[in-house]
Amino acid sequence: MVDLGAEVSARSLAVAIADALPAGIARRMHSQSPFARLLRPVINGIMPSGTTEVTVRSGLARGLHIWIDPGCEKYYWTGTYEPEVQRTLANLLHPGDVVWDVGTHAGFLTALASRLVGSDGDVVAFEPLPANIDRLERLVRANRLSNVRIRPVALAERAGRARFHVASSTSMGSLAPIVATADIQVSTSSLDAELETLRRPALVKIDVEGGEAAVLAGATRLLSEVRPRLLIELLSREALDRAAGLLPSYELTPLDSHNYIGRPSR
Repeated sequence: MVDLGAEVSARSLAVAIADALPAGIARRMHSQSPFARLLRPVINGIMPSGTTEVTVRSGLARGLHIWIDPGCEKYYWTGTYEPEVQRTLANLLHPGDVVWDVGTHAGFLTALASRLVGSDGDVVAFEPLPANIDRLERLVRANRLSNVRIRPVALAERAGRARFHVASSTSMGSLAPIVATADIQVSTSSLDAELETLRRPALVKIDVEGGEAAVLAGATRLLSEVRPRLLIELLSREALDRAAGLLPSYELTPLDSHNYIGRPSR
């Protein structure tokens, strides 16, 4: 029989220790560092499974409360998640801007964008997976993100219903065919349809695990009339070529091995 009291105590102790981690050390905890590889098995050994509330320890999101799976999402906790993307958001966003975050996952970048655009700005978080929506709702409440709106839909070429493929990691689900552990039915919308009710975005972040082409195909009006900057994850050369074909009036510039910034070129 599992001793739930002991499990809770172990979790609380592990969180308390990690939440006291100085920012200078937390910054060294990126996934490829020798320091992180040494400490990771220790943390994994004392941390029970399941989502846990933690405080981001370093970086632009430092101090934000977020719900993570400590076994595989420590990069949110340390604040070292996709540093080039974080820096790009900080450089591009200004108070009062509107951001559409397509494929929000646990909400790390949503919360960072909320902080950057301030009370006069808006962040719309598009996320269809129920487990992630629950985490987003907790994040919004805990951090009092009054400028964040959650849209529980998957973005696609058109509004309707579709099969969403659920992966073993909550960060990997997609409308695109993937190796899935389950399928669920979700509501879909398109970027153009969202223009009918939402403020026009200055920036659209797209991270949909292979479903980028469908998202862009549903954004004809947005891309031609509003022309926001794009921050888009493209995981292969094929995905990059498909996106470029759907963005003839945009220039795609790499930020790192899989993230690109899209700027209107004409």
